[in-house]
Amino acid sequence: MTQISGSLAQGSTDGALLDARFFRPNAIEFLSAEKFLLTDSYNNLLRVVDLEANTTESLCLGGQHPVNGGFEICQLHEQTSILSVKEPTLYIGTRNSIRTLQGLLYQTNSHS
Repeated sequence: MTQISGSLAQGSTDGALLDARFFRPNAIEFLSAEKFLLTDSYNNLLRVVDLEANTTESLCLGGQHPVNGGFEICQLHEQTSILSVKEPTLYIGTRNSIRTLQGLLYQTNSHS
């Protein structure tokens, strides 16, 4: 087993894979062989991990209550799973609901 990102310290730092910090990373959904989405449950964040670029990036702001909208304004709360990615919609399971996020794949692919 090899660690690719994060550390023993909790946090929500973006950046290089080994500098990134998480707090209860949970579900993973691959977008490509080198890029995947990750739910960072206790930070209430959706993260993009890019193995090729060696980066981690937060897409949704954390919040105490979910906020509807696109990736630029969305807020998640206690996301537990990524149910599936059907371009351009992402389905996210939260503590007590299923939410959708539109246009996410287009945005993450533009960072390639």
